Amino acid sequence: EYASWKIWQISYPSGNAQRITNDLNSYQTISLTADSNTLATVQTETLGNLWIASLNDLARISPITTGRNLASFPSWAPDGKVIYSLSSAGNTDLYMVDPREGTTKQLTASSGNNYHPAVSPDGRHIVFSSDRSGVIGLWRIDIDGSNPKQLTNQFSTKASFAPDRRTIAY
Repeated sequence: EYASWKIWQISYPSGNAQRITNDLNSYQTISLTADSNTLATVQTETLGNLWIASLNDLARISPITTGRNLASFPSWAPDGKVIYSLSSAGNTDLYMVDPREGTTKQLTASSGNNYHPAVSPDGRHIVFSSDRSGVIGLWRIDIDGSNPKQLTNQFSTKASFAPDRRTIAY
């Protein structure tokens, strides 16, 4: 993951904080005019798409995601599809892309931020990290995004399946 600095405004004297920026960009410096009516900042834009290539022909690399988002944490499914996290407009959800057909399906929505998917060896489930319960823990969904189940209720991240297909290490 990456550091992303946002711009906030704090009212004086109440101390109420209001977020001004809500995007994937980072704002690392800020300066206000003497009358506080104008600000200057440097915006850093972070973009990321997933690409694939055959190990036998690395020159034929091709994108499997596109757009002004941040795609990350790819995990291959046994059927050749790729499960990944996509950050867009302040949310991070899980998606599935079929590189052969170019079709994409959103697997999570309106359920916190979802990272680090791991597909079970039989291709039936996805285990991933999510903050949907208030703490980053492990969750499991069916490969189609249905039947969410909380697996841990303490900080847990970056799961992987053991060869026995039943044990999850994190």
